[in-house]
Amino acid sequence: MLIINGDIGGTNGRLELYEGGSEMAATDFTLKFASTLPSSNFKGLADLVSTFLQNATKEGKYNDGDIIDGCCLAVCGPVKDEAFMCGPVLPAQPPTQWKAHKDDLVKGPLGKIIKRVCFTAYCSFRYILIVLAPGLSHQ
Repeated sequence: MLIINGDIGGTNGRLELYEGGSEMAATDFTLKFASTLPSSNFKGLADLVSTFLQNATKEGKYNDGDIIDGCCLAVCGPVKDEAFMCGPVLPAQPPTQWKAHKDDLVKGPLGKIIKRVCFTAYCSFRYILIVLAPGLSHQ
């Protein structure tokens, strides 16, 4: 099981890739790869996450095309229904100008590998495990 955990701010996107077993206990997960990328270098959230996965592949920490079981991102600004940013806080810079929506990740090329996505106003690994756990309605 692979999970992306991230904090996407106006200056940087900090992303982590974890691997773990099917028990969904926080202690069962190991950090495989982490990277900080400047938000302003990207057109949108999908572009940032794609680059993160490409970098992880180059480092031998991710096999291109492997399924990402969950992706939980803390984004700056208001979040509605764990699915989209509902209002800008810093409209002149990313990611608030991206008007990010979870569909940015689950539709298009990334939709073939990312199964579940949620946005939060904060990033907690235990929260990720609760929200993205199999069988829950958060899709």
